[in-house]
Amino acid sequence: MQTLYYNGRFWSGENWLNETAGILVNGNRIESLLSKEALNHTMQRHDLHMIDLNQQNMYPGFWESHIHIWKLGNLMRSIVDLRSCNSVNEICEALQLWREQHPDAKWIVGRGFNEALFDNHTMPVADDFGKLGDGINIFIVRTCAHIAVVNAAALRQLEKYVDALPPGGKMGRDALGRYNGRLYETALNVVYNMLPKMSDDVYMQDILVAQDSLWQEGYRYATDPSVSQRLFRAFENLNRQSSLKLHIELIPDALDESGSPMNFLQEPYSDRKLSARFVKFFADGGLSGKTAALSRNYKNDDGRGWLRMTDDLFLNSAMRFASRGFGLATHAIGDLAIEQTLKVYRKIRKHFGYDILLRIEHLGLPSETHLQEIYKLGIKVVSQPVFITELGKNFLQYLDDTYLRQCYPFKSMLDHGIDLAFSSDAPVVKDFSIQGAIKAAALREVPGWGIMQPSEALSAEDVYKAYTLNGAIAHGYETFRGKLEKNYEANFSITQ
Repeated sequence: MQTLYYNGRFWSGENWLNETAGILVNGNRIESLLSKEALNHTMQRHDLHMIDLNQQNMYPGFWESHIHIWKLGNLMRSIVDLRSCNSVNEICEALQLWREQHPDAKWIVGRGFNEALFDNHTMPVADDFGKLGDGINIFIVRTCAHIAVVNAAALRQLEKYVDALPPGGKMGRDALGRYNGRLYETALNVVYNMLPKMSDDVYMQDILVAQDSLWQEGYRYATDPSVSQRLFRAFENLNRQSSLKLHIELIPDALDESGSPMNFLQEPYSDRKLSARFVKFFADGGLSGKTAALSRNYKNDDGRGWLRMTDDLFLNSAMRFASRGFGLATHAIGDLAIEQTLKVYRKIRKHFGYDILLRIEHLGLPSETHLQEIYKLGIKVVSQPVFITELGKNFLQYLDDTYLRQCYPFKSMLDHGIDLAFSSDAPVVKDFSIQGAIKAAALREVPGWGIMQPSEALSAEDVYKAYTLNGAIAHGYETFRGKLEKNYEANFSITQ
């Protein structure tokens, strides 16, 4: 049976369809867009399923183009949420409460702290957890997921592996040169390997909880970047069981923790509601934790972050995956990391032409020259407006005025003709709603401080396009997703 949607307002993916009064759907495809006259005629039929939108807005399905679905569910179900903690004492109180509720646990794992919210702006160290006693291992991950802190008990175990840290990983030291419990970048993987192994069922339940939250927010497509073989298997099981409501794109990590290429997928994968057509590289770390790679120092700091890969490792691995038909998605935030990524992408374009899909995730500090080349090379960008709202205080503390002027320059990206898709990167942030993204992109307000670079503000329509048509473009699906147009996929988001 065909379905008729009427009495609503329709967003095409690029603009409001002011002349469209209804949409006729046949199966899972849009059959036609109806004028008011055509709608009145069609409504005389008795073989239609009719849906009155009651003046609501209909969009092509919203696409969350970069969200860690399992990690979001894991934070909701299984570990300590530290995102509201405003001091080390509050972190310890949250960990102690969890310990009392799980007296047999050998590890306490938490996520989400941000030292920019603390009065002293100082990241915890191992000694800060002494009040919790020494009979438990503690591992807390910063909100960016590029930095973590362990307590003394876990640090003693970790020091056994200090000479065999994965490439790109570091351990922090105090003024006397002793390890202080802070871990950076790939060093976190050593601790992840120490944690009790989760069952496939736990992975799957975490995914389903997060999927429900995304569905309620109006998302119909979602992309989980940085996927391991174990996590891929959990999604695959859910897809096989027909438990996926969302269409999900998985982006496996291109390199394992030793720097070796991912090998559990030999070619791009697609089956029903699950696809894996890209691999992900990490050029650098996080801007809010000062591990993003800059060409000059962070403000009032002698550090510049660092690149996580050598040029040769990045290029050789990228060439290998591109030759198998995979698209490339690279986390690149700092200007030095963006420059390294463009150096590799130039060579990919020269060797493979425009057949390979190329993305940059985040694009935090691009220069004018970078933006020009991103457009020229046909690179798609997936970025996060809500970073300004939730992480803006970090940027203000850590970046000089010149960097602040080029920090997440969304309007400039669009002015250069770049296809810009939006996302949240949750659980790095709390708010993964469309309305939160609209507010952040339109106001660029850092709570308690003011407006960051108001000339880079966007309209609500810019944001809707970033979550609909540009979401489809960022994944190479623009010929059948992302628009309200004849023969496009009939998978809609409907809001007030």
